[in-house]
Amino acid sequence: MQQNARSAPTVAVVVSMVFGLVVALLAVLGSEWLTVVALVGGVLVGVMWAVLGLTGAGRSREPRP
Repeated sequence: MQQNARSAPTVAVVVSMVFGLVVALLAVLGSEWLTVVALVGGVLVGVMWAVLGLTGAGRSREPRP
């Protein structure tokens, strides 16, 4: 479980980057789906980051000296 908590921020960064690339690609292609993908994806990515921030995933559980 400890390793999953540490890899969660890395997964969040990768998901955010892929989302950005998809939105950029749709914008360049002039797709009609751009607005839908941007809204839904933005909400999902935002919720993902909020959950990571609230749960403290990826932070060290050891006390600081």
